[in-house]
Amino acid sequence: LWIIILAIRGFSDIQLSERTVYYYNYLYSFWGKEVMDFYEYTQNMAVTESLRIYFSSLGAIFFQPSVIAGIVIAAGILLTSRISFLFSLAGFYSGWFFFYFTGGDMASLSYSHVGFNFILTAIAIGGFFVIPSWRTLLLVVIMTPVNVIVTQAMIGLFGVWQLPIYSLPFVIVVILLLYILKYRVRFHSYLPEVAVQEFSPEKNLYSYKNYLKRFGSSAVTFPLRLPFWGEWTVEQAHDGEITHKDEYRYAWDFAIRDNEGKTFKKPGTQPDDFYCYKKAVLAPGYGRVVKITDGIEDNTIGNANLNENWGNLIIIQHSEFLYTKLCHLLAGSFKVYEGDYVYPGQVVASVGNSGRSPEPHLHMQMQPTPWPGSATIKYPIAHFMVKNERQFRLRNYQYPLRGETVVHPESTPALAALLDMIPGRKMAFEYTRGNTTRQELWQVYTDSANKSYIWSETTKSLCWFSYDKTMLYFHHFSGNRNTLLYYFFLAFYKVQSGFYNKAEIHDDINLSQVFRPHILFFNDLTAPFFSWLTAGYKMTYNESDDALSPSVIRLSSEVRLCAFSRKIRDYSFDITIEKGLVSHWKIRDGKIEITANQIS
Repeated sequence: LWIIILAIRGFSDIQLSERTVYYYNYLYSFWGKEVMDFYEYTQNMAVTESLRIYFSSLGAIFFQPSVIAGIVIAAGILLTSRISFLFSLAGFYSGWFFFYFTGGDMASLSYSHVGFNFILTAIAIGGFFVIPSWRTLLLVVIMTPVNVIVTQAMIGLFGVWQLPIYSLPFVIVVILLLYILKYRVRFHSYLPEVAVQEFSPEKNLYSYKNYLKRFGSSAVTFPLRLPFWGEWTVEQAHDGEITHKDEYRYAWDFAIRDNEGKTFKKPGTQPDDFYCYKKAVLAPGYGRVVKITDGIEDNTIGNANLNENWGNLIIIQHSEFLYTKLCHLLAGSFKVYEGDYVYPGQVVASVGNSGRSPEPHLHMQMQPTPWPGSATIKYPIAHFMVKNERQFRLRNYQYPLRGETVVHPESTPALAALLDMIPGRKMAFEYTRGNTTRQELWQVYTDSANKSYIWSETTKSLCWFSYDKTMLYFHHFSGNRNTLLYYFFLAFYKVQSGFYNKAEIHDDINLSQVFRPHILFFNDLTAPFFSWLTAGYKMTYNESDDALSPSVIRLSSEVRLCAFSRKIRDYSFDITIEKGLVSHWKIRDGKIEITANQIS
């Protein structure tokens, strides 16, 4: 456009039409007096000067700098995205007040149509590239002086050639900000960027909150498991009272305790008396062995080797800047060598009593470099069960606490067979609703990004999921919600592949997946700050036909939708799994009852 403006000045018989200069004449000649009177009424309607300029600035985005055009665009933004509308106001008024209090040329906001740069910048930051929150809103306000400086500089620079600046300041400011956010090394969780773009600030926000609930604030979700089998007790956790301090604060010490809370059998004077001594040590995740220290003898009970404080150890690289170190191992017990690749759960060594270890235990830490003395980093365990009075509670991407008895969840074949939905698998269900019996046919696919989803050929609906052999997560549903596939999405929203009697799994469901748009409308306005709508999920492992090798498993799950903590709708599901199939499934959705079973 700038090229055309500059080039056309060389042709005396060609001129650009400046309809806005004699706009009333244009309206009268083309549309008549009624349209001209309506336009004059909208331009002079009883609104504040700032609102008039706000609407004109919105209209200028589409080269229609009028109040009525701005009102139409504002209404469209409000209906499409409440968060974008909120940030458009914040962006414009932060620029307005900055101009006002610094003695800026207020006329330039309207006449030069530079006000829409503040609006576009605010929407881009808070409604597209960054997860909207109160911090994002504050960032929009803080970026206002930068935007003003760039805008005024561009007006002066392009004024030499008598060229309008259009949206150039918006482009410059947003690109510079994104560059800064991308290459920051700290505080990623304060202003998180949108990882999976859903082209809606509301959906981006709700998906991010759901992500935080499931995976915590960890920037990387490379899954790491506990490095042992069975039930172990956390003797020392992060910020421990003995050795886990300062740069070595993020570490764990594990040992095995009996029903009396003791770590040894009498007399407890030899390493062999301790329950965890010589127990298998497992690889926490996929990776490559980069360091092994061997040959350090065990200590006698009560003594510690301070000169070789880490003892026998193994360091495994899982990804760039992510290593795990397992220490105080038994000399000569290593089953792998430096350079070997390992998989989760592979036996790599045995627990010993070497190094700074007065009694046998296993030390585990995550670190960013491969050296034995590297500082620790805070990184969660992907999945583990906490035992409390014979009941297990699942935790995902969290940190075991001191005194907790933890165990890595092992898969149950009958349940894992149902959850292991590999691409190409076909599933057929028959269900009865009232007096009507129907069937739904599903098939599992993967998309170009290697994301798995279930497609219902019957209802043309689909839902995305992920399964890491321990946990099944459903992420997103698209299509008709009045289908069996949608109920399957809710009932199995988060399922563990191992059966633990009376164990419970809790989660929050993405609000955009369960609430209708008209209910979400008002929640969207407050969502960057707080949400008064909630969608809770609970799965309970009720019973099985055999404690060791069950073939029949009974589960129940429920979804509760609440507004201001008051229930407004709930779903409940009773599920029986037999030989890897859903043999019986009862669905309650308010007054609606459906029974279903899996045919194949």
